[in-house]
Parts: sequence; structure tokens; C-alpha cells
Amino acid sequence: MAALTAPEATDRTFEQVAEQGGSLDDLNAQFAALDQDSTGSLDGARDEATMLLHEEPQRVRDDLEAVRARAADR
Repeated sequence: MAALTAPEATDRTFEQVAEQGGSLDDLNAQFAALDQDSTGSLDGARDEATMLLHEEPQRVRDDLEAVRARAADR
């Protein structure tokens, strides 16, 4: 939940995994250490290339377009 309000987490894609043990004290430092996602990209900084956009199902392309439109309105 801290990623929702931490400026250091902006434009950074990460996977959160539950582990045993205590919580981290400084999440901002953890977020800041991540690679920043490319501006305007729907992929995370280290996402591997997978399916080409034109090969995605139409419903997926429609969803991506809706996300891009909302981002452009910001």
C-alpha cells in the first residue's frame, strides 16, 4: 500500500511477494532503487518482449487504448 503514496514508487513496476519476517523500515529507499519505467510505455522497465501488439486479441488492444487515453488526459 505504501507504493500508492510514495513519490519514489511513481513509474516503477515491481512485484510484491509475501515473505516471512519483519517489514522493511524504509520502503522509499527500496522504491527509489528500482529502474524507472519508460515514459508512455505500458511495459515495466525490465519487462521482456512478449506478444506483438498486432497479435494481441482485440479486447486487449481496446483495453490498452483506453489506458493510454486516460494517461493522456492527466
